[in-house]
Amino acid sequence: MLIDYRESATFDPGAGFYHPTMKTVDGRIIPSSDRLLHDFLKKAAWTVDEQDELTLLRNLGSRRMPVTSEQSSSGDDETGVFSIGATRLLSIGTTGETVSRSRPLEVHLRWKFHGERDVFPWMLLRLSRDEKATVAVLVKGLCAPEATEGIYTENWRVLTAVGLLPGDYSLEALFVDNSKRAWFESTGGAGGESTLLSAPVSLGHIKVEQ
Repeated sequence: MLIDYRESATFDPGAGFYHPTMKTVDGRIIPSSDRLLHDFLKKAAWTVDEQDELTLLRNLGSRRMPVTSEQSSSGDDETGVFSIGATRLLSIGTTGETVSRSRPLEVHLRWKFHGERDVFPWMLLRLSRDEKATVAVLVKGLCAPEATEGIYTENWRVLTAVGLLPGDYSLEALFVDNSKRAWFESTGGAGGESTLLSAPVSLGHIKVEQ
């Protein structure tokens, strides 16, 4: 199963296919598109390969255990980066300070999910020069949509960063409720800032080489 998080036909709220949690006129609750995807994926175990805006999931059959063998109580003493509902980001970091064609940028995330998931973060990576001039915002997409209760790790390769002009860049991870953000934009409503699930998370600096 291949998910392209920049594919507009799939993630286009204007077409009505991608939407936040909604309530119908007769009082029924329609889960968000992100929740519906999670409900589908949680029925099985998957291997996951994440690169740029693409995520490739391979079905391993019926789910038997979390992706990691860590006990569900692990991580309880960790403050973490942010927590919302049943979702806690325990840690996030990058590998290496220099990025080139032979050494792409890698971002590692460690999550803890406790109980039924009700929030499904999307991650964006903002690259800036001189601490303030945004050069690019790269899309990772949904964070561990296949994950249920327990601790999960993600390893995201960012090959598109190699295409930037050589130099030093600061990195920030942005976590948003994307179905709400996209809906606000498509309907012309305000509230885009309210879809941020946490303050921007600094990931330090990288140096891009040819």
